[in-house]
Amino acid sequence: MRAASAWLEIIRRHPRQLVLFSAVAGLLLGPIAPVAVLVAALLAAALAGRMSVALVATAAVLAGAALAQARVAALGPGRLPALAGEQIAARAILLEPVRLWRSGTAVARVRLAGASTVGPGAAARNGALLAHTEGGDRRSDLAGEVAVVRAQRGRPPPGVRVGAELLVRGTVAPLAEFEGYQRRRGAHVALELSSWTATGRARGGLAGALDAARERASRGLGVGLHAPEAALLRGMVLGQDEAIEEATKTDFQRSGLAHLLSSSAMARTPRAVVPSRPPSVVTYDGSRAEWTSEAAVDHARAVELCNVRR
Repeated sequence: MRAASAWLEIIRRHPRQLVLFSAVAGLLLGPIAPVAVLVAALLAAALAGRMSVALVATAAVLAGAALAQARVAALGPGRLPALAGEQIAARAILLEPVRLWRSGTAVARVRLAGASTVGPGAAARNGALLAHTEGGDRRSDLAGEVAVVRAQRGRPPPGVRVGAELLVRGTVAPLAEFEGYQRRRGAHVALELSSWTATGRARGGLAGALDAARERASRGLGVGLHAPEAALLRGMVLGQDEAIEEATKTDFQRSGLAHLLSSSAMARTPRAVVPSRPPSVVTYDGSRAEWTSEAAVDHARAVELCNVRR
């Protein structure tokens, strides 16, 4: 009994930690058992002691649960899987840079925007997306649905960037076995494209502002560099590794530093990898050296060793 009282006293002396644990409990329990969320909220209120802390802790549990449930719903299969084998035509926002498989297929993840045309003629029409349907076609509200688009010819529309609006036409198909990770990113089906064109528009709001900032950063990192070196620097700083040469990726893989070619890994030391001097050269022992893949690997290895020693 005395030990329990001591623990309760410790908890009540640290209200911020209690609120944090309450939010985590809501995140964990929200998608699993709504009843458990209510129990956790009551427990957090009982442990808080003070009315103000109890209210905040209870709100943290409920907010965490609501956020977790919304996230799970957003990652759910949605309406597209029910249209497997159907042809659709829709506007879509490009969510990531277009990548090329070794087979030559161009692949990217998109989010559908607005109403879509579904039916046997949807993927065969040319020109803009029609406001009316023809024959057996029908209109369907697929706004917000995420899919992986595949173009066999491997030629994305010229000049497109992340955030650009596309007009896509194709057939709903299942994901390949090795694409299972896309489900965790909200995409549960693929679109085998017959055509895709840029509309010239782009998304707005905060996401559009971030797209513009990323584009400016991408252009700035390429100043004074040849294309291969610029692609390497963009991969290390921004995670844009789609243009990095295969030989360079192999160099990083053999050195055990392939994880540095991703923005998530570089979030730990964004300043350490970017040279303080202009990106066209890196100085070693007072001499000028090209920013090559070999120099980048050496520099990245040194940064990684510094992180380990910390």
